[in-house]
Amino acid sequence: MDDHKKKIEAILFATGKSLSLEELARLCATNSTDLIKQALQELQKEYSQKDTSLELVGENDFYKLAVKKDYQGTIKDLLPKTELDKSLLETLSVIAWKQPMTQSEVVKVRGTLTYDHVKILKEAGYVESEKLGRTRKLKLTSKFYDYFDISREELKDKFKNVKDVSEDLEKTAKEKKIEPFSVAIPDRLLIQEK
Repeated sequence: MDDHKKKIEAILFATGKSLSLEELARLCATNSTDLIKQALQELQKEYSQKDTSLELVGENDFYKLAVKKDYQGTIKDLLPKTELDKSLLETLSVIAWKQPMTQSEVVKVRGTLTYDHVKILKEAGYVESEKLGRTRKLKLTSKFYDYFDISREELKDKFKNVKDVSEDLEKTAKEKKIEPFSVAIPDRLLIQEK
């Protein structure tokens, strides 16, 4: 078991991204995902008891070695800056907010530049799409969660009050007799780079 824990730790450290139980089993040269899961649980327990800046994070059978939130400020200047400008980040934020979401819904919120934005976001690997009638269904990829170092649950928590804010924006827009979706997305709703 110790050998598997050391292999898993080395793999997660070297890759720097989330890996599935199946990927970890393959890389550890075993067919037993149960053995890998047991080793991961032991590693998680060890990391939680150690006085270290690292933690083993797992969600939906995907695991990664990450820097604890208390130490992320220390390394922020070492991480590459996002290649996405503010406009692309706003479109990505809308997709993240309501995913899965149709491209036509995003166009209503962000305008016709959405088509270009979705193309760029797909090429960058943050968004994937599938045909849905005359439009496309958009959702986030695992690269998105890895890049922004956020779990699906953390993302849901960040957006839990967005519905209320969105309804307020639409109400204000109707009162001022402007198109509801021409109101800019408030900066506090944008996904912030870590």
